[in-house]
Amino acid sequence: MEGMLDTLRDECCIPYLDDVLCFSRSFEEHVQVLRRVLQALQRHGVKLKPEKCELFRKEVRYVGRLVSAEGVRIDPKDLEAVRALKDKAPQTVGDVRQLLGFLSYYRTYVQDFSRVAKPLYDLLQSKPNTTPPKPPRGKSKGHQQSSRTPVEWSVRHQQILEQLMDRLLEPPVLAYPEFDRPFILHTDASQKGLGAVLYQNQDGKMRVIGYGSRTLTSTEQNDHLHSGKLEFLALKWAICEKFRDYLFYTPHFTVFTDNNPLTYILSTAKLNAVGHRWVGQLADFHFDIKYRPGKINVDADTLSRCPLDIDTFMTGCSEELSEDAVCAVREGGRRAQQGDVAWVAALNLTSHSQPQVEPLQEVSHDELVREQRQDPAIGKVMALKENNTPPTEDDKKRMDTHTRRLLREWSRLHIGNDLLYRKSAGRQQLVLPATYKRTVLTQLHNNMCHVGVEKS
Repeated sequence: MEGMLDTLRDECCIPYLDDVLCFSRSFEEHVQVLRRVLQALQRHGVKLKPEKCELFRKEVRYVGRLVSAEGVRIDPKDLEAVRALKDKAPQTVGDVRQLLGFLSYYRTYVQDFSRVAKPLYDLLQSKPNTTPPKPPRGKSKGHQQSSRTPVEWSVRHQQILEQLMDRLLEPPVLAYPEFDRPFILHTDASQKGLGAVLYQNQDGKMRVIGYGSRTLTSTEQNDHLHSGKLEFLALKWAICEKFRDYLFYTPHFTVFTDNNPLTYILSTAKLNAVGHRWVGQLADFHFDIKYRPGKINVDADTLSRCPLDIDTFMTGCSEELSEDAVCAVREGGRRAQQGDVAWVAALNLTSHSQPQVEPLQEVSHDELVREQRQDPAIGKVMALKENNTPPTEDDKKRMDTHTRRLLREWSRLHIGNDLLYRKSAGRQQLVLPATYKRTVLTQLHNNMCHVGVEKS
């Protein structure tokens, strides 16, 4: 049955069939989508009970949720059961499981549900000083306790329960996804769990599509000293698992994270075997990653109901420094290499005292062509390329070291617009004449605070 539903979703281009009644914007579009769903059901031999079908309604109750044109929200009738749970303290592990099972059904409406509810989930685990009974062979239950095991329900647990109940009593209205608009995904990780929020800008408002969160496994908790790996895990889990049905259908989306190194995982980051495997799973999606400082990476529960200007919202995702601040840092680093006190030198700078930096020379195309032809190594290689005569081993032995080193890239070298280039990862790199090497190193190394080899 699950495979059939996946086939229907693909044919109808709708990730969730239960949203079909309110997914469309007009009556004509509604009828067209409904017709496509019914035709797909007919092709696969699926039968529907007429008395269980509700058509052309402004609001439909579906498994504890109210589906309307505004979005999806919790049915107020179910909130009576939520209020009743406040006055009933669980006595056994089975009572806690029943409570968490009810709350988890509505966890999509509660941001950071797993982090808030983690102390309640800890009640289900065996205590460190107790040895759980050995399970039967082939049926491992891990460290789960028996349902009849009594629990110590403290004031802290009651406060957490009431906090979750209060959030459910005033839940946000989740918006419907529109796959012709870009999605915005916020991810975060901590030692307690993973969190993610999926947004979409609809009619000038940032609407919440869904919240996602989960706790860390015992193996993942060992990575608490490596925060970058947990942040990477949160991104991979949110895209490939939690919100896969939404993001797989969209042509492009943006991910915001408060971990700056994570923005390089798809380009220049050095990854281990696990990282390469996660990047392989992310290859099915088209997205870019942007850095957002942690102090503003806090998503409030009411964000889905507050009208926000998307331009103003995105300006908080970047930070600019003044030219004086950049010059002070650069000059401070230069003075420190000369034996001076860096911070004293930086404080003595004024807005008019710019560091003495060699101005960038402007090189014309004709000058580059002339210098390449006159360069001893580049000139010989260009002559061979123009004649399309690869050098033999005897020829290489008679050449100097610089020419032989350049000939190692023979298959990647080509001449375009009278200049010699090297192809590298889909880009064209200019083969630099020796005359300009000092200029390039000065501009990209000395004047850039002496960055390392890879950045240079």
